[in-house]
Amino acid sequence: MGGGSGSRLIGDMTGVSLQVEIGGEEIPGPSLADMLIAAGEFPDLIHVSDQADMEKLSQPGYTCPLDTLAEQYCPEFWDNFDPMERLNHTAADGHVYAIAKGYRGDAFYSDPNLPLTPPRMMALRKDWLDRMGASMPQSVEELEGLLYRVLDRAEELGIHVPLRLTGPLDAPLSDWMGLAQEPVWDEAAQAVRMPYREQQWLDYFRMLNRWYRDGVLGLPEDGEWSDYLMATRDGAFATGYDSSLAYAAQALYLMRDGDRAHDTPFPYAVIERPLTVEGEVRLYASDNATASTAVSVHTGALMIGSSSLKQERAIQFMHFLSSKEGAKLTRWGIEGVHYERTEDGYVRFIGDYRYPDNYVFDAGTEKRRMAGIDYWLLMENTVVNGLLDASPEAYYTNSDRIALRAMEIRAGQQYKTYAAQNRNPVLAFAEIRPGHALEPAAQRIRQAWEQAAWEMVTAGTDQEAVQIWETLQAQLK
Repeated sequence: MGGGSGSRLIGDMTGVSLQVEIGGEEIPGPSLADMLIAAGEFPDLIHVSDQADMEKLSQPGYTCPLDTLAEQYCPEFWDNFDPMERLNHTAADGHVYAIAKGYRGDAFYSDPNLPLTPPRMMALRKDWLDRMGASMPQSVEELEGLLYRVLDRAEELGIHVPLRLTGPLDAPLSDWMGLAQEPVWDEAAQAVRMPYREQQWLDYFRMLNRWYRDGVLGLPEDGEWSDYLMATRDGAFATGYDSSLAYAAQALYLMRDGDRAHDTPFPYAVIERPLTVEGEVRLYASDNATASTAVSVHTGALMIGSSSLKQERAIQFMHFLSSKEGAKLTRWGIEGVHYERTEDGYVRFIGDYRYPDNYVFDAGTEKRRMAGIDYWLLMENTVVNGLLDASPEAYYTNSDRIALRAMEIRAGQQYKTYAAQNRNPVLAFAEIRPGHALEPAAQRIRQAWEQAAWEMVTAGTDQEAVQIWETLQAQLK
């Protein structure tokens, strides 16, 4: 699979060649699991990208128990996994049938250099801060004061709206105020609950509503998302983002894109440290994932089919892929051929394996894929992935993109420090999976929450916002 030098070396080292058949996961119709079950054929290795498929196939008759194969053929198999990771992948019958990618164990958290990508970030225009004689805010209160100062000088600065957000839940403001957007463990009640009834959320929505009515905050109203994101070019002083969409559109348009020269310094500065509230850090940062794709460019889980005649080779191959040596080959390639180490010890791709100077968006390069890099990512080692994610220059030559990435990495290192204090992978099992009987009810609750959030922030008066909150709370009961 893959004719490049990386693929050849992996094949030479393991004696394994892959004949790949694409399943039905990316097209409408039966899932890969349904197709395999209907055919009654379960090949040597099965890679699924869907949680439901993994659960369907995790049973005798479909896939082999990895713990049994490891005990028989590869006793060192579990050396590459955190003990909690193994526990989190254990099925009801006590066996492990699949290993999903992206679990962040103690090895990841004990390395301060590895970033945990925050779900939301915010950046300010450093050049406008300088024009105002202002510094980066250290608190939410300072940020609010700064936004109102910008509003007073909007015409002079050429700013239409001081703060633009893609939605009321998409910025880290609620995180800084200590508010969770995901399941939390209630120690007093000894139960898992959603945080939608926390009274502090009302304070947050009322604050945004005040900003909205005063002209400090802008939200998309009509038209396509792309139209709104393009509008942020005309005067947004700061922008929040969820996973990168709005933030990327706001920040990246100022970078060199090949269409025009860009000689001025990159103007954005990411707020790297959590802003305080009333003098204290209240940041709600968490890591509740049993498996996450935050440090990976791919998703999925790997299993060994029950029809496999090469189970010994398959479990040993999985062991190789999950090792640091195997992960470096599959993710970085060959040192001196595909990548090099920087003076700081970081990983940096070489020559055509990096993006050209006019490339600022994340996207795979055909050159890397032709070399076999990213072809064998059936498993991963999150420390190896983290070392790549911690490198500002890993993929980029564009100086603006490198500067932005360096700030994002530092913000991620800060976030991880706080997430480590609230790390509870077991909570992932409280999430309602697709196809569960409670999924429709959970979707209705989430939709009601998101709709009410928009209505509260855009309400005509503070009293109206409070009334929407009270109506929502009655619904949630």
